[in-house]
Amino acid sequence: MKERIFTLCASLLTMLALAAVTQALPSQTYVASTGDDADDCTESKPCRTFAGAIPKTSARGIITAVNSSSYGIVIIDRALTLQAAPGVYAVLEGGRTDDVVTINAGSTAVVALRNLHIFTRSLAANSGVLINSVGTLHVEGCLINGFGDSGIFSGGLCSETGCAQLFVVDTILRENVVGLKVGSARASIDHCRIEHNHIGVRVVAQAEVTVRDCVVAGNSDIGLKAEIFGGARIENCVVTNNGTGIQGESNSFDGQLVSFSSISVSSTMIVENGTGLAPFGSHLVSFRNNRLANNGTNGAFTDTIQQQ
Repeated sequence: MKERIFTLCASLLTMLALAAVTQALPSQTYVASTGDDADDCTESKPCRTFAGAIPKTSARGIITAVNSSSYGIVIIDRALTLQAAPGVYAVLEGGRTDDVVTINAGSTAVVALRNLHIFTRSLAANSGVLINSVGTLHVEGCLINGFGDSGIFSGGLCSETGCAQLFVVDTILRENVVGLKVGSARASIDHCRIEHNHIGVRVVAQAEVTVRDCVVAGNSDIGLKAEIFGGARIENCVVTNNGTGIQGESNSFDGQLVSFSSISVSSTMIVENGTGLAPFGSHLVSFRNNRLANNGTNGAFTDTIQQQ
């Protein structure tokens, strides 16, 4: 009986000690080129990598790179902000087969990536930012360059509890096979440049994407593509110098249209593409205020909506 009580007390003390350590994690930590992941990641003793700092940072904490350097790859497993200090060139860089930022943070977590350069030297690498699980992801002021799958990839389908929220602002997505591939999120892309990818934006089934005040240019295949059951809203953008500017998709069975994507376009310039518009049976709607001209083949909207 005494042994059982002793064991129970020892277990309880261990749990309390672990809880105390968890509660003691700081909410602000730091990484630097001169840091060491064995340190505590304070401003005076920074860690060397974001991966080393994450276990030493509390949920909803902020990790800041204080000087210009490369900080490896990272798996984010909780609500966090990863950022570079003003004027700092902080690089997250992967090898030939790496996803550089992998987000496994849980369906209610809020994660932010701010002022980071996410990069690979090999087009064989997978994705710059791979979203497996998150409640909300903010990508702000980042450069994502050179990935063999996608610059940002939100895969899978929405769950019974809803879809992830993705907000991409003031970010450059370039030289990727797909700049942004959205399959399990409600995404807002605002004031971004999506340039010289194979496909600029790819909207997969169940996803809903708003693209506003963006330049979608020089993408060799398609600027913006919405696949079956995907939806896109394009507002005040320039879509130019792409193989195809905007492309939809549909599916038929026994000669009957059974599924299609839906795209609405407002105040957007679609010029100097190989093909401007390629509905392919989708619902591609204009608000009667777009400029469609000087493409190899202009194509046409499938419908128009009267402005209110």
